[in-house]
Amino acid sequence: GVLVQGGITSDARKLLPPVAHEPSSETGIKNVAGSIAMARLEPGSAQAWTALAIACQRAGRSDEAEAAFRAAVRASPDDLAARRNLGLFLDLRGRDGR
Repeated sequence: GVLVQGGITSDARKLLPPVAHEPSSETGIKNVAGSIAMARLEPGSAQAWTALAIACQRAGRSDEAEAAFRAAVRASPDDLAARRNLGLFLDLRGRDGR
């Protein structure tokens, strides 16, 4: 799995305390449809590309997931969450960001 941060990135006062990570391997829940629905809310945004990347990854489509994570960074180059998500994904694949 991939650890992904989505949501609020601009106002730390709006953040909630972290919750324990529950990987799909433990819960059995793989919400691909939910990820795609999230992507439709703001087409072209870093958050939408990240949601699409997650859906692709969960469907076993790693090359498309990587392309979507990279598109998230292009959509919002200053978004640290987008950069971190790409880095984590590449790390899991045993690759660097170059």
